[in-house]
Amino acid sequence: MGEIRLSESWLMGARLARSSSPQDPDETAWLISPTLSWWQSEYVRLRLEYDLLGRSFVDGREGRLLLQVTFAMGPHKHETY
Repeated sequence: MGEIRLSESWLMGARLARSSSPQDPDETAWLISPTLSWWQSEYVRLRLEYDLLGRSFVDGREGRLLLQVTFAMGPHKHETY
């Protein structure tokens, strides 16, 4: 996996993976996954990801689009109340 910062709040990245079956080494699977992340603030991140999965033992490929929202809430130790 690798990411590159496009600006202060935008990141673009990609992940590549390949694995083989422990029962049959000729059966393999691979994944290509580009991502685009936007940090709305230091507490909120939105990430758009597309996963493309291919398997040697299945015809065709499988794709899915994911939207991930990560946020932190509540008091932090460095803040006084």
